[in-house]
Amino acid sequence: MGSEVAFRLVQVAGAILTLVLASRSFTARVLTLGDEPTLPRYQAPKGLYGLGTASYALIMALLYLMLVTVWTPLRPLIDAVFNPATADAAAYLASITAGLVVPLMVILVFFFLLTWESPLNPVLVLRGVVYNLFAIPRRAQDVYTSLRGAGLQGVDEVHRKACIANLLADSLAAEDFDRSADTVEYRWARACLLFGQIQGYADQHSYHRFFQEPSLKWGQICISFNETSERVANWKRAEPHYTKTLELIEKLDQLVRWLCRLLACIVVYGSPNEEEMWKTVARLGGDPRQVRLRHTYRHLLLFSAAIVAAVAVGREVSVVVYNVLFQPPRPLEHFAFDTVRWSLYATSMYVVPMAVVFVAHAEAYRSPRNPARYYGFYALMTLICFVISTSMSALVFGLSANDTQFSFAASFVGSMRFGILPALMCGYVAYQMDAPALEDPKSWRDELRLAGIRAGTWAVLALIIMLYATDEMPLESEGLRVTMTITSGFVSALIAAAARFRIQAAQRVAPGDA
Repeated sequence: MGSEVAFRLVQVAGAILTLVLASRSFTARVLTLGDEPTLPRYQAPKGLYGLGTASYALIMALLYLMLVTVWTPLRPLIDAVFNPATADAAAYLASITAGLVVPLMVILVFFFLLTWESPLNPVLVLRGVVYNLFAIPRRAQDVYTSLRGAGLQGVDEVHRKACIANLLADSLAAEDFDRSADTVEYRWARACLLFGQIQGYADQHSYHRFFQEPSLKWGQICISFNETSERVANWKRAEPHYTKTLELIEKLDQLVRWLCRLLACIVVYGSPNEEEMWKTVARLGGDPRQVRLRHTYRHLLLFSAAIVAAVAVGREVSVVVYNVLFQPPRPLEHFAFDTVRWSLYATSMYVVPMAVVFVAHAEAYRSPRNPARYYGFYALMTLICFVISTSMSALVFGLSANDTQFSFAASFVGSMRFGILPALMCGYVAYQMDAPALEDPKSWRDELRLAGIRAGTWAVLALIIMLYATDEMPLESEGLRVTMTITSGFVSALIAAAARFRIQAAQRVAPGDA
């Protein structure tokens, strides 16, 4: 009875300790925003940060319970401690073997990992997954990036006059908003616009924590803003001086970085939804098209499901076509196990390089870009995905052949034909990722019509490419050739139909229309 109570106490006490340590780890991590260390609680929407903290803490508590109960059970050690075989101390210590102590050491290492801030810590990988799931700090970084690249073309006369009226010194004129972006006047106008927007939040009680947090530097921002206002006014009255101009531009850039950082945290926290958040960003001249796509894992899951469905349907259609048109002496069988094997093969050849495309696209969007299309990026993705898809094909075919003399280089060369279609499809997916910059269809009928056009076009292209890729197959493998060609057509068609990415309409509002 004593060991049972002790084991339950260990479970409860350890779970509570895990909850505390995991919560502290989740809240204490310092993330970089605008080259400045920023706590994650200032980079998440209202309520969502608490939910993320609770989720991470509960996950770690469940892991602890699984450790002490299933994976590295502590029960044998507790039984040995509370139920000694003999009263002799030497015999008692001998009964506690090394194998019984190992689970305790594992639990202690687990507690250490909960508090160890290091990129080598595997536990922090899970914490990063939870951060990403709740868009921490990605949403704030997206807003910051958009604000940093914002322009002043959409600022109306009312906002211009308000900015001028709030200044203590005569350092800003209405025409400064229309100057070149690399001038002191324009940079100072941007700083005034951002500062005025932040002042509107400073008067609201719900945002007081942002202005009382030392790391967000509101006090330094106010001091720097007033000092810079005097410096700009003196700079305008004095003769042009190259060194002083460079120093002033550097000072303005630092001030704008601080303002964008603080404003990004406030906007993310205070916006009831993403639509309102991006309306605020657009009102300040930000371009939401610079923002990378969100929830990319959903798209990968959608593509995986489309591939599995296409293989399942495509193979059965292939069997019907082959048996009816060719009338072979040994007809192909329906619903063979080959469908499962081919589904895994096709998923590895398409989804793995697509995941690379999503990662590369996200990284490329971290820096402001102006055009709506980037054909060099699409071509580069096609080449990279060709290497990846061909490598996957070489590994799958080579390892499944049970060849003791397997050579990756030879298998890679033999699989190059089969890497063409997945590579082109990945390049097309990268191209479609910038589709949010275009107009959406007006109705669901237009959406279906465009999806059908994409599917039909890629189905024809896939048939042509696969007929080329399989033209060296022997005559006795004509059933396999027909199946691979038709199934690839279905796979390409469904992926093309599903490759439709969008950002909410509010994110495409012009700066002057928000």
